[in-house]
Amino acid sequence: MLYIDQLQHAKNAHGKTNSPTSINRSINALRSLYKYLTITADNNHGEPYFDRNVMLKIDALNNTKTLNFRAHALESQMYRGQMKFDFLDFIRNEYPQMCDKRARPAFELNKERDLAIITLILGTGVRVSEAANLDLDDINWQRQMIDVIRKGGQQDSVPIAPWAMEYLADYKAIRADRYQAVKKRPGFLPNALSWRNTADDDECN
Repeated sequence: MLYIDQLQHAKNAHGKTNSPTSINRSINALRSLYKYLTITADNNHGEPYFDRNVMLKIDALNNTKTLNFRAHALESQMYRGQMKFDFLDFIRNEYPQMCDKRARPAFELNKERDLAIITLILGTGVRVSEAANLDLDDINWQRQMIDVIRKGGQQDSVPIAPWAMEYLADYKAIRADRYQAVKKRPGFLPNALSWRNTADDDECN
């Protein structure tokens, strides 16, 4: 119980106190460990290390946030329906007229790349870190899917929204010439998030 109390008051790597969900993960891990040492594993005398699983007496913490509450909180941070199209239209057509004149050349230079980044995330739901680790070979253009490495190292295949394919194709068409992208430069989006393409080596050789 002192350990659980310490978890409740300690701060994680992001400087925030651990949520009940995070603490419950630690409790469940200890339950599994004690179960293994009580039932499965045995010592040199063929006896279990523990006589009983004392972690079964420790209740999980109640999470005061319901799934419905968390769903509404998450919804407020998402671009859904027409909102994502309005956002992309703003970047493409309105932002150039509003941004500082000194920033406009850089925006025009990287417009296709930046729109590809945004649509990749909006059109698949992948994390920024997952998008950053993509290679061009991870995209299946025919099936409109991407292969990603999820949090924890799990491999997954994610569909790309059909409306996002146009933006990705626009970037792919100018990628090699504009950024001198080669296979040795990791990722799909040079200087930001980037994809590799074996064909780029042929063009540069």
